[in-house]
Amino acid sequence: MLSGCFDCHIHIGLSGERMPAGRAFDPASVRSRLKAYSEAGVSFLRDGGDNIGASLYAASIAEEYGIDFRTPAFAIHKKGCYGSFIGYSFSDEAELRALIAKAKNLGCDFIKIMATGILDFSRYGKFDEALTRKEIYAAVEMAHGEGFAVMAHANGDEAVYSLVQAGADSIEHGFYASKGAIEAIAGSGAVWCPTLSPIASALNSPPSGNNALQRIYSSQAQAAAYGAALGAVIAVGSDAGSLGVPHAIGTKTEYEYLAIALNGSIETLHKGNNKAKEKFKRFVWK
Repeated sequence: MLSGCFDCHIHIGLSGERMPAGRAFDPASVRSRLKAYSEAGVSFLRDGGDNIGASLYAASIAEEYGIDFRTPAFAIHKKGCYGSFIGYSFSDEAELRALIAKAKNLGCDFIKIMATGILDFSRYGKFDEALTRKEIYAAVEMAHGEGFAVMAHANGDEAVYSLVQAGADSIEHGFYASKGAIEAIAGSGAVWCPTLSPIASALNSPPSGNNALQRIYSSQAQAAAYGAALGAVIAVGSDAGSLGVPHAIGTKTEYEYLAIALNGSIETLHKGNNKAKEKFKRFVWK
């Protein structure tokens, strides 16, 4: 891997394997993962948060490994919706505001919101809904009001359009975005992490015979290529730590998958990575 490469979407508190019951923060595991990134030449990591303190600990020691580490502390999700394993939930705007304040008090670098749920790998086009348009606007406005950029987990046209229009600073995943939604991302200047590695891992380990997975992967790779052609800010985000995506190794594969999708344009990825690094410092939103 090239020295100084980035991964703009990881979960340092997850192992890449199925989560055990009663998962707890393990400092040794965090150090081991940071060491793996350092040895792979990774110099910048943007985490997606957790509720066990792993990413905050990583941020406090990452400099020892020559890594610039940014974290939202934890992800914010709607009560009853996807995200409980990496964050905390809200049921109304008062609770949402309190969670943003909590992340700020913990020393977060930005705010992470879960605008939609997880993909259904067995059915193309299916994913869980989560935040309403009104809630998306409220979350982005509150975070920006505190000076924080917003990292947003989202799939589907409605959520992507709403986030772009609300001024979210990055779209994570963005599966099933139409050409119009991708054009909106490109026009907004928001960072987009297409996260191909989790789908590729599910597709290849073991051979699944799942036609939906192949269709999901192909459509996302094509979407990334379309976005790049429009000048969208596309960054490398492997979702490392998620099932089947090992730390550091996932970074390498994400570069490879995106480079193929973008016809070998590593330069495009470097530009996107640098834009993500610029946007996701603490108190820099404008």
